[in-house]
Amino acid sequence: MTSPRAEELLRSLFSSSGELLRWLRRHPETRLLVDDLPGSDAPMSNVAHDAVVLLESRGLVHEMLRLLADDALFSHRQDEILTVRSAYRSMTQHVHPVSNVPARDAQRNSQNVTNQGPVFHQMIVGGNYTDRRPPRALAFLAAFIVAAVLLLVLWATGAWSALSIRLTPSEELLSAALETQPPLEVRLTHPGADVYRLDGSTRSASVAPTRDVPVEVVLELKRRKDRAGLVAVALFEGHPDDAANILSEMPETADVLSDRAAVLLSRARSREADGEKPATNRETDEEKPATNREADEEALLLTSRALHLNAKHPQALWNRAIALERLGLNRQGEEAYHRCAEVSAGGWSREAADAERRLVEERQRTSVSARSAVAAAQALISTGTPMPADVATQSSSLAQRAYYEAICGADTEERLAALEPLAAQLDSIFGEGGKAGHRHAETHIERTRARFDARRARIASVYSRLAGRISLSEKELDLAMSEAMALGHHDLFMCFITRRYNGTVPFELLEDYKQAAAASGSVWFEFQSLFYELSDIMARGFDYSQVLQRARDVEDSCAAEPWVDVACAQLDELIAIAYISVVELELGGVALDRMLERAARTGDLFLQRSAWLRLGDMHMSRDEYGSRYNDLAVAYLSEFVSPNEQDCWSVMEPRISMALGAVNRLDFAQAEYQLALLESSCPEESMDLNEAFVRAHLAAEGRLEDAEYDRFISDLQSMQQGVTPDLASFLLHIEGRARSYREPGLARVRLREAIDGAAASPDPELAERARAYSYRLLALELMRHGEAEQAMETLREELGAPSAESCAVGIAVDGRVGVAVAGVDGITRGTVLERRPGQPHPDPDDVIPPELVETLKGCERVAVLTRAPYHGQPQLLPGDLAWFFIADAGTADRPKGASARGEHLIIAAVEPIPTLNRPRLTLPPVDNAASILTGPTLTRSNALERMRRASLIEIHAHTQFNAITAQPELLLSPDAQGRRALSGAEIVNSHLESQPVVLIAASHGGRTSARLYRSSSLADAFLLAGARAVIGAPSEIPDHAAAEAFHVLARSIHDGADPAEALRRLKTSSSSTTDAWVDDLVLFQVPGPTPEER
Repeated sequence: MTSPRAEELLRSLFSSSGELLRWLRRHPETRLLVDDLPGSDAPMSNVAHDAVVLLESRGLVHEMLRLLADDALFSHRQDEILTVRSAYRSMTQHVHPVSNVPARDAQRNSQNVTNQGPVFHQMIVGGNYTDRRPPRALAFLAAFIVAAVLLLVLWATGAWSALSIRLTPSEELLSAALETQPPLEVRLTHPGADVYRLDGSTRSASVAPTRDVPVEVVLELKRRKDRAGLVAVALFEGHPDDAANILSEMPETADVLSDRAAVLLSRARSREADGEKPATNRETDEEKPATNREADEEALLLTSRALHLNAKHPQALWNRAIALERLGLNRQGEEAYHRCAEVSAGGWSREAADAERRLVEERQRTSVSARSAVAAAQALISTGTPMPADVATQSSSLAQRAYYEAICGADTEERLAALEPLAAQLDSIFGEGGKAGHRHAETHIERTRARFDARRARIASVYSRLAGRISLSEKELDLAMSEAMALGHHDLFMCFITRRYNGTVPFELLEDYKQAAAASGSVWFEFQSLFYELSDIMARGFDYSQVLQRARDVEDSCAAEPWVDVACAQLDELIAIAYISVVELELGGVALDRMLERAARTGDLFLQRSAWLRLGDMHMSRDEYGSRYNDLAVAYLSEFVSPNEQDCWSVMEPRISMALGAVNRLDFAQAEYQLALLESSCPEESMDLNEAFVRAHLAAEGRLEDAEYDRFISDLQSMQQGVTPDLASFLLHIEGRARSYREPGLARVRLREAIDGAAASPDPELAERARAYSYRLLALELMRHGEAEQAMETLREELGAPSAESCAVGIAVDGRVGVAVAGVDGITRGTVLERRPGQPHPDPDDVIPPELVETLKGCERVAVLTRAPYHGQPQLLPGDLAWFFIADAGTADRPKGASARGEHLIIAAVEPIPTLNRPRLTLPPVDNAASILTGPTLTRSNALERMRRASLIEIHAHTQFNAITAQPELLLSPDAQGRRALSGAEIVNSHLESQPVVLIAASHGGRTSARLYRSSSLADAFLLAGARAVIGAPSEIPDHAAAEAFHVLARSIHDGADPAEALRRLKTSSSSTTDAWVDDLVLFQVPGPTPEER
């Protein structure tokens, strides 16, 4: 069954065969077809016809039509595409209305029937056949029609699924046992549990059975080793953890992945129903996974993996739709239900179609409601037209903002009085949970009325015209603002600023805005002022710690006062951006959860969409190290983009983010596709830094045509004119990357210029990126061209390490992973690992090939030079080698030769801390040569003073996670002010005169940040303060065993062993599985003298 309309559509949408082939190649669903199609030089009609035939043979025509309908490039033809899609769906359902056979079999069957059509026609009308038997033909035709009608009736009533699925005895047994249980919201893959039996009942979102499954059924399933059946029993009986345990032991198939998603979705809602709180991590006091959002996200990822194995998996599509709907991503939920309806049978198909229709209608209602609310708000502000009470209730945040602006535009006392009902309504809406007696809206209107006079009326009239989009001169606006400020009408002054500058406050007016907010006496304006101030700090200075501290200072006020929910949600977004920027994604997720809660409370769709954008950014940040979270990031970003495809400013950031994510996972076709969509939405916008970064990656892969490449290089060089040194440095890096494919020699020159320019930059953040990215790309390019020795020297140069002829490992990561190893024989060998799209970075223990590791046998010490994602990874090299990471910290003003001999200092903060749920630690052994600082005198100041002159420091303490710096802190004894946490910043500002070795026997003491261009940890803090080496663990460590192990380490180092050799001895002597944590200990050393030089 071919589809002429689909062919015609393709011929009309694409101007050439090459354009159609490029579009097909961009999409994972269709890219595999391209190799089987004629080339770009073939006639368009041939390519379109063959494409549709191939798509039909694989059951993908409808998927292609869906992709076309979603593609912004063809938004002007969407109605036409949807018409063809609807017609094709009706045609396929008429031929094979319900079937679980693969689409290609159904299509083959349908072709057989179609081919026989002319034969039947000739028999009926009396063709030239010699053996004419019209009565038999008519009887056969009648029987055929009756059978078809019967099948359609069975399908429509849901009885088809019972007839079309032949259950095995154990499946029938389970199906019968589950008949009395309420149907679950999710779908399981076991046929006995997936029989459709809604029958008007309400689906249960959580696991709440009416009775247990009969024990004989369970025993029979166990006897038959029917693990999928046992999963179903556990879930229906309300034991999702048991179901998860069974699934964890099963091989990863599409069915198992879908069932794991079903268990996650059910378990999250069961915990919510039981009032169960998320678990708290003992070491960090942070709420870790187990939130509903995280469970729903994980379920979504599981269904993505299931559908990657089987694109038409009905249960996975159903469970995916549920996960998307719970996350609020209803547009994609519609599509998932739609696809589920297509591949499911009977009642499941009908219910999926109903769910799709429900989401569509809900979206349409929301859209109409939102437009009505915006129109009502605009009318209230510009003309004083009262806002309907139901609109204010449904869109309370919009009503609240409009209320403040309407007061600014009220140029008569009558307009002020007309706002009193809305003021009372808003106080009532936001009053629940607020501070007793606070009538924020009514108080504001009373204050305004008390000071209302002709001058206020005149200024308000100007604002009313500005809000009504009436053109006003700059002089008139300046005069009105000056008068408002001079007369003390602070609210009017602030309204003018934000309306005049499109919801922002320019830096030159920020101080005036802050003063006006403070003088207004309004908590609303005070919080708005704080938001604008912190936004400015982030935009100009990258001072994330100040932003986080200021935002957290008002957390209690946010929690206690619903009136400032909108401003607090905006602050949550800033907190999230700050955490995402330093790759502390769990903390960013906590802030975004709060933002979503506040958006839901106030009905603020804009805040909700902003949260989706940040969640997409967050998961794209995870994706820098692999593709696991890509589907999740794209889901959030696509939902953000879809309603405003032609709004350039709405789509620019998410499109670029999705393109960057595609580059990270080496999906360059998808990156090209996202840039094409961006060009469609923003044809007049010039290229920005991030877009240039993406295009440089495409150029480096040879994916730009000659003219496009020349134009891109020209644009880059134009962008470099008259910019700051930091930006110029980064643009040089981009140019070097872009030239690496066509002009490798010139590329190296540009990368060197970027490195040199970064040294003169006043902006350490962008300069560090340019420097680190250029070094790693330069090293990788050298490895790719067989220059392993030069690549190793490049990595040494970056970290300030001294040259050495042997016993070193250098790893450069930039899409590819390059490894250079200087063996014990003095020969440097290198390799570039094969790229695996979707997983650009291999696991740490797979990075260095065994044959290269072998060349290090016999080395006394091995230095590892690399950055994230492999810096600080304990699995890079085996424990029988003495090896360490070269850190890029503490390289300045380090004296060569022997360091001053100081004491062996043991810091033992072993007392319990009940308020933080910290137990007593084991007191470490103390040798005669050591001194110990413990008990009440172990305060921060005393510890810093004693550490200054120590040459070996052994620290036994608890840690806590500092949400401001996103790093662990050491918990010591409280000082006079009650402070006990010793932060990395305090350590950095101290001076460790004796260049000590520091042993951190505390959980997360060796934890490093995930940023590709900079390391940040407790270990780095000690190295910056003057330590020559630090040993710690990146994760939690056992108390008693750690006290013993670190004592052994300290004694070995005190007796003269090199830290790397001491750690090797400890690892090789730990044979018990209970000591496995020892293998994760890592050593960091700064570039400096060798043991012989010391």
